[in-house]
Amino acid sequence: MADGREAYLKFLAVFDAIPKEKRLGGLVNKFALAQHDLVVLIGYNILPNHPGGAAIDMFRFDAQGKIIEHWGFWQSLDEPAVPKQPRNTNGSF
Repeated sequence: MADGREAYLKFLAVFDAIPKEKRLGGLVNKFALAQHDLVVLIGYNILPNHPGGAAIDMFRFDAQGKIIEHWGFWQSLDEPAVPKQPRNTNGSF
């Protein structure tokens, strides 16, 4: 993918053009935090034939708004670390 905001938006537009009934999954963002040059996104992935997973993405940007670092974490919802029935009423999200 080319550098820059416009290239990234063009990349995302490819996914937006897929009709919803044909999509194989998706990401639901539940929380976003931005401070100075850092952005954190927390949400979950929806996957076909799979319970999906919790996702955390962290980005650091340069002065021109270009992503210069990315850290990501994904935890499958079918693994014991994220119980299907939490012990509290808050749930995973």
